[in-house]
Amino acid sequence: MVLLIDVGNTNIVFGISDGEKIINTLRTETVKETDFDYVPVLQDLLCRKEKIGTADGVMLSSVVPEVTGKLEKAVYTIYGIHPVSADTAARQELIIDIDSPDKLGMDLKADAAAALKKYPCPQLIFDLGTATTCSVLNEQGHYIGGAIMPGLKISLAALAGSASQLPMIDYSIPIKEYIGKNTQDAMRIGMLFGHALMLEGFAREIQKQFTKPLHVTLTGGLSHIVKKHMTLQCVCDPYLTLEGLLYLYQGITSAAEFSGRINESDK
Repeated sequence: MVLLIDVGNTNIVFGISDGEKIINTLRTETVKETDFDYVPVLQDLLCRKEKIGTADGVMLSSVVPEVTGKLEKAVYTIYGIHPVSADTAARQELIIDIDSPDKLGMDLKADAAAALKKYPCPQLIFDLGTATTCSVLNEQGHYIGGAIMPGLKISLAALAGSASQLPMIDYSIPIKEYIGKNTQDAMRIGMLFGHALMLEGFAREIQKQFTKPLHVTLTGGLSHIVKKHMTLQCVCDPYLTLEGLLYLYQGITSAAEFSGRINESDK
């Protein structure tokens, strides 16, 4: 059994894999408090509920440094395994052509690793979570850059928090019209169609840099909500990051096995 852990600013998503494919996913809230202990959380979620008593390996991606070490410690306490960093694995799998490759988020590296395995290049990947990120892979499959913008939840919280007469709303309710007849619908239109049109605008402008059609993928916890309001041809692949972690783990494992065979042949 292989555990895949994607730590985001809002949620931690766990993928449970048999080493070949993801067979289940779980999630829990990301808690950033200094004294928070993740051992009981993992014991309840993985050991008691999922009956995962042992693990062959753990691959970790985290964009929350204050949580990373705690999770690594919790995994080792429970399973006696040091998680493999997605950042380390990605260095062997990806060509990252940006100003500071080491500063690219682990989740975006995992997204790219999975997208390269699954879809044709050039590619555009939108990851919709706490932030909405845009990643671009050129015809050769190189990661050449992207964009970062406020996500749906951040945008709504800022709007409702800064405007006295605007309430928090449930933006998961589908909207079919561009003109709202009440405050709640008007806000949903702004949130959902506004976000969808923003992504479509990015895709149109980035497409101008390539002669081949861009393959566009939406991933992340909010991807299915926004896709309903888009006319652009795209794929919704909500667990792309976890799949990327699995591919990176497979790459590390294969390289280690190959190295082991070479060493044995030299004896």
